Amino acid sequence: MLLLLLGSCTLRATVAPSDRDRAIEEVDARWAARAEPGNLDAAMEILLAQLALAPTDPRVLARLARGEWTRAQLDTDARHLEIAEGYGHRCLLGWSSFAARLDIDGYRVTPEAAEQLPLEAVPCLTWTVASGLGHVDRRGPGAAFELEAIGVLLERLVALGGEAEPGFVEWGEAKLQLLRGDPESQEVRKLLGAAIAAAPGVLLFRVELAEALPDAAGRALAGFEPPTPDPWALENAAWRTRMAPKP
Repeated sequence: MLLLLLGSCTLRATVAPSDRDRAIEEVDARWAARAEPGNLDAAMEILLAQLALAPTDPRVLARLARGEWTRAQLDTDARHLEIAEGYGHRCLLGWSSFAARLDIDGYRVTPEAAEQLPLEAVPCLTWTVASGLGHVDRRGPGAAFELEAIGVLLERLVALGGEAEPGFVEWGEAKLQLLRGDPESQEVRKLLGAAIAAAPGVLLFRVELAEALPDAAGRALAGFEPPTPDPWALENAAWRTRMAPKP
């Protein structure tokens, strides 16, 4: 009996959350309430402190990419997207089989390298792709090479069939077509419609549809009613500003 009790104590000690687990729990709680003043910055400070202790932890890096992506929605400074993309790439490089297969000459992301990324890489992929697409959008045609790599990562994200955030895969596929400059309007409409259906409270997908296909603008934006409480309130406010009539 004593041995059994000792064994159970050892098991409890083994599965007890670490300091990093608790820090990530706090980050996620603050992220869920990020519309409350100070929560986003506090979450990022916690993550940066954890990054100093564990510079390759994908949980930390993916959340840093996510946080910088959100900051970029609130601020037109493209540096936030560049930083977010950098965290995303660092996150992906944590899978050594992926890093080992990158094109040595140009450090280029190839389909063969992307195939090495497992399902656990979905959060990293999601925010790397989202921030990369935004970065290309703001930089313009000069980012064509970067767009090629993002396309490869997005293909892997689609193949894995997982989503860190509902709707972002479909939005990413539509955004990629739009940035390549030769979109198929019906396909873009279908993809953004699927993104809206998957995440009806994310105004971004409706804004993209309205901007890409003016004939769909009225239907895309009509009747938008986010849930209460709205987890995307912070970003939705910024996207409403983006849709406001220009003076």
